[in-house]
Amino acid sequence: MGALSKAVATVFTYPIQIVQSQLRNDRKNSNGNNKYDGMMDCLTKIYKVGGMKGLFRGITAKLWQTVLTAAFQFMTYEKLRGVVYVGMTGKVKEM
Repeated sequence: MGALSKAVATVFTYPIQIVQSQLRNDRKNSNGNNKYDGMMDCLTKIYKVGGMKGLFRGITAKLWQTVLTAAFQFMTYEKLRGVVYVGMTGKVKEM
């Protein structure tokens, strides 16, 4: 469930991550101005050039990264929780 919720959150927030990345890498052009004038300008320019595909380019790799990380994190948490429980009580917890 944790991995699924992370996947949904990633899909909804991914366009903002794309914009943040573009703004971080914004370089001054030949006349000394930045390519973007802020978040909304960057978002609209990306959408005008690439449409929805432009806002979601690279999402497959990001989903692999975030979903697997969340899945491993929750699995590790549950396993360690079981080990700590056994260590503290001496009883094996029945599921």
